[in-house]
Amino acid sequence: LLAWLLCLSVFAQQTEDLTKQQKQEPPSKIILDAPSLSIKAQPYYKTTVKELGYESVDDLLKQSVQTQKYVLAVAFGGGVLASGSDDGTVKLWNVQSGNLIKTLQTQRAVTSVAFDGGVLALESDDGTVKLWNVQSGNLIKTLQTQSAIFSVAFDGGVLASGLSDGTVKLWNVQSGKLIHTALAASDGTWVTIKADGSILRADAGKLLRKESVLAENQYRVSEPERNKDGKLTGKTHTTQQTYRSSEWHYLGFPSSTTTALEPSLEQTNIELAANKTVLITVQLSNTGTEPIFYPHLIETTSADGSLKLISAEYWPTYPQTEAIPSSSTVIPAGNSIQLAARLVAQTAKAGTYKLPLKIAVSGGQFKEVELTVKLQQAVIEVKESDYSFSTHSVVVRLHNADSSAFPTTQAYLVDVTGQIVSNSQTVDSLAPNTDALSLAFQLNEQVAWWQLPRLKLAINPNQPSNYLNTHVPTQLYSLWLLAGIASLGAATVLLGGYYLRRHHRHPLVVSLSENPQQLRSIPLEQLAEAQQRLQNTGHLTNVLENAEVSVQTFQQALGFAHLTSEQKAQLIAKRLNAKIIEQLAPDLWMLKLPDSFILNLNRFLLYFPTVAAEDAFNALYATPQAEGRVRVIIGSDAAYQRKLLNTSQDRSNKYVAPQSKQLTELLLSPQAEPIFAKILAEQ
Repeated sequence: LLAWLLCLSVFAQQTEDLTKQQKQEPPSKIILDAPSLSIKAQPYYKTTVKELGYESVDDLLKQSVQTQKYVLAVAFGGGVLASGSDDGTVKLWNVQSGNLIKTLQTQRAVTSVAFDGGVLALESDDGTVKLWNVQSGNLIKTLQTQSAIFSVAFDGGVLASGLSDGTVKLWNVQSGKLIHTALAASDGTWVTIKADGSILRADAGKLLRKESVLAENQYRVSEPERNKDGKLTGKTHTTQQTYRSSEWHYLGFPSSTTTALEPSLEQTNIELAANKTVLITVQLSNTGTEPIFYPHLIETTSADGSLKLISAEYWPTYPQTEAIPSSSTVIPAGNSIQLAARLVAQTAKAGTYKLPLKIAVSGGQFKEVELTVKLQQAVIEVKESDYSFSTHSVVVRLHNADSSAFPTTQAYLVDVTGQIVSNSQTVDSLAPNTDALSLAFQLNEQVAWWQLPRLKLAINPNQPSNYLNTHVPTQLYSLWLLAGIASLGAATVLLGGYYLRRHHRHPLVVSLSENPQQLRSIPLEQLAEAQQRLQNTGHLTNVLENAEVSVQTFQQALGFAHLTSEQKAQLIAKRLNAKIIEQLAPDLWMLKLPDSFILNLNRFLLYFPTVAAEDAFNALYATPQAEGRVRVIIGSDAAYQRKLLNTSQDRSNKYVAPQSKQLTELLLSPQAEPIFAKILAEQ
């Protein structure tokens, strides 16, 4: 009787604690107001199209890296206002009276206009700029480019056009001839190509490249045919597409030596907390008479793997008013530049470590400066821990015994092999010498009670470092006695409590019944179990209604994993009010977001890989159309997405790999657009 009462008491208390914890989960946030950043332009040297091995300027631009987002601008002037519409018309209005003067008709949507006296420039998404005489309404000339144009502006006799390929072209209005083309990346690197073939390079060897085609494959794409009003005609339109596998070779610089390269650091002895990072800045001077090309800092790891030096990233997580890059194009003779790299800890063990700082130049030569780093340990402890047999869950309370704050952290339980055996929880920043709220972890069904004393809590700070991973013992040793008592009591209450624990008191049923909104944030793979358990207890209809999820939406999410790639793309496009513009490959689509989307993003790529997770990024890299785009990758299951997470969290690329809970929220939320924006902002 005593064993029976003890078991029942533990069951009731743990269920209550778990339910309270689930109610206390911190809300997610989207941060849109990142600090401003000023990046100095890099020095350049002069070369030509022919010297780089290109046949023409167009040949160079076709193969070079697309870097910027679309260049958007509008302009109008004088007493006339021009309004361009997506139906291809441009209306000229008298600003003073408000009267319509005339209408100009074009064949494509007009998205930007600019005035220069009596000349009106109109840009269209077909890659043309049309110059019109405002007085007569006659077309003067058409300027043709190879990419869609998104903005135009006049400056005297020069017209500037901003293109979707990330370039800005300057034209002579009188002759209609191209003057030069400019392209720049977000890290301050740039290239200008003049009409005579001369080039000004300040790209650190990362903007200009040449393509070697490895293979080309043909495939057919079928889609429903629509009439001019956008309605389905009942016919199918089939086109022949080409999928090309390529290898890219970046165009480097002339070889240099390090003989005249003089590095200088403010300090070589550095103190670093285990949960922090520090920016290392080095002054490089060229004391010779020849330029030194492509000076750059090499990413290195200490001999014992405790420290790593990575490129300096321009992330809002590292507040700074002026960013210093990790590489440059050239150090002119007699000049100096600054380069920087970020030092991160890959261990929580305190001590003094040595790390080489290597400065290399084009051609491979390098110089080395040794850094001495004193690493201070983050002291995170498990203050309390408890296990519930009834819910097969563990509740722990963390304590920060350090003198500095610990950043926002992801926590989960792992076994002796390092395998994750529970859900993850987010811990907000822990102030010095304080406790966190109780964290509830639902264990996998494969974890046996006798394995509990060997479980550890894995702690992984979200930012600023993805490299630190601390394992803390859960201190569940006292559970051996409790397990024995519970085993004896379980035989007594098995028949009477089976149905209650199995269905009505299952933690999933309890959680969703008390907070139906949690249905939209459970792992996608758990939806089928949630449906079955809620149906068995008669709670499904009530949970769906209170979670604002329709039966049709719920069924679509349930079957998402079994849809074809095309059906998945269509479903996500429908959820986001987006349009599928083009199928670039069998599993790759380009989507256009609505104009009302809250982030500065117009188009993105949606990729459903069929290759191994380790090869997914290489497959995208081999697709030229994917360069410079936001690429959302959705694999076969949650394990696949977890393998992509480390790369997608690197803010220096544009990969996004929604995790299982995020996919559920995207598929079930009544407002999918803000959820998608949140996913993009977090990765």
